[in-house]
Amino acid sequence: MTIEKMREEFEAWECEADTGPLTDPMWLMRDPDQPDSYGIVQVQRNWDAWQASRAALVIELPKPESDEGESWDGCWKYGIKQCREAIEAAGLKVNP
Repeated sequence: MTIEKMREEFEAWECEADTGPLTDPMWLMRDPDQPDSYGIVQVQRNWDAWQASRAALVIELPKPESDEGESWDGCWKYGIKQCREAIEAAGLKVNP
């Protein structure tokens, strides 16, 4: 997931969260001197926590086990590739 996609999800959550005046999208304005940061300290802290929560959650996929036939190995690799893509699309990391 790209940082912009993560930020988009965060901002949607931040606007929907019951956090008082932060429900106004104006509070999501970025710091003009640091465009990757929010101008409101509480929003920046929430953003930092959001990113940390995503970085801390990593799903380990099993290594494909080779059967006697090459076709099984190909099936395993394809299945794991599909799992990886689905998990990453949800915004999570996959190792390795």
